[in-house]
Amino acid sequence: MRTAEQTGALLDELVPDILRTAELVQEIAASSAEQNAGAGQINSAVQQLDRVIQQNAAASEQLAAASREMSDQAARLLDTAGFFKVGGGNERTPPAMTDGPGPGAAEGQGEDRSS
Repeated sequence: MRTAEQTGALLDELVPDILRTAELVQEIAASSAEQNAGAGQINSAVQQLDRVIQQNAAASEQLAAASREMSDQAARLLDTAGFFKVGGGNERTPPAMTDGPGPGAAEGQGEDRSS
């Protein structure tokens, strides 16, 4: 009987440790689930950040293309505006504003406006 009593005493000592171990395993499982959820949230945030970065890159490319187009248009506008003489003291009054007929008016030809 002595062996049975010793075994019973040992089991009485082990039961609290076994219960504590079970509690720790449950806490570890709960912590693991929280970590898993946190990792999922981080993964989702990184994916969303990636989408925003891609959208920003696309918008930046569009902005660069628009900037190039505006620069080209500005250059063409300067070329077109360069055709007209502005300032410099050699200004001419349009033919409709002159006191007399314009050059070639006697022949029925006004100024050539085709250019």
